Amino acid sequence: MFPSRAHLEQLLLPSIERVEQARSSYRKVFGQGMLIVLLAVVLTVLIIMTGYAQAALITAIVAVITIVITGVIMYRKFNAYRDLFKDNIVRNIIRHLIEQCILPDETPEYEYKWNYEKNLGISNYHINECNLFNSRIDEISGEDLISGKLGLTDFEFSELKLVRIDTNWHGKGQRTKTRVTIFDGVLFVADFHKDFRGATMLLSRGFLGSGGFFNRIGNKVGNVFRSKSEKVRNVNLENDAFNRLFDTNTTDEVEARYILSANFMERLVTFAAQHPQQIEISFVGSKMFLALSCGNNYFEPDIRRPVKEQIGVIRGELVFFLELIELFSLNTRIWSK
Repeated sequence: MFPSRAHLEQLLLPSIERVEQARSSYRKVFGQGMLIVLLAVVLTVLIIMTGYAQAALITAIVAVITIVITGVIMYRKFNAYRDLFKDNIVRNIIRHLIEQCILPDETPEYEYKWNYEKNLGISNYHINECNLFNSRIDEISGEDLISGKLGLTDFEFSELKLVRIDTNWHGKGQRTKTRVTIFDGVLFVADFHKDFRGATMLLSRGFLGSGGFFNRIGNKVGNVFRSKSEKVRNVNLENDAFNRLFDTNTTDEVEARYILSANFMERLVTFAAQHPQQIEISFVGSKMFLALSCGNNYFEPDIRRPVKEQIGVIRGELVFFLELIELFSLNTRIWSK
């Protein structure tokens, strides 16, 4: 159980007041900036309407310079406010959610640790290790890296965007570049510190978008387990609803059936029904990887709303991911034979 929104609002009251003052200040800067831009545009239009070409050209140049400078100032002011919001609101919500979390069936071995890096994304090592992305990756960007330990489970997740850049050659040596989004969402990692013998992957059915996850199961599945010498098998499990949602591929069928218990499959079916985002899961090495394709920009400030009203939104976004550990009973250690 995590602290409620009301409890968080009380704990964060000094931070809320500080950030709210900064929000009000930025809104004034934003309003002034938009007024300057509007006046520059109107003045330019009026001068052009007079028919004096030289005066119109000079006015237009001055207007463009004014708009650019105003835009830069507003951008920098917003980034400063965004950093303040994340350092004082998001960071403290993470701290209180984890440090004051009460997990069921708690034992003396349970730990509650956390770390937050707003400008970092999940490591390239995890991106390669999870084997969920069957494509060349040319650009990697990520932010809001949250890591720690809840109970017995080490976890790590962040927003992540992966892009492939395709070059197309045309006649006379001309070329164009196309940016293809391979993945835009959140990659969640749970580490059990006990290696699986094989590798198991759950691939969502019925997703054929070229910019999506690895879904060419028939002729490409071997690449997913390129580090494994065992034969890859497609397994049909006992839960029909689960089978309709996922193709299960594994190098160790016995271990896959042990990992994918009846309880786990039921929980995943429920999770998928409640969350329409594309879901892919792999069990590789000692880790469970869950990739959620959503395209949302989480944990961001909204200058239109008072800071206090945003506490519930940020809490909900964080709890959504932190609850994965309990949702899938990761602390029960069903894999520790």
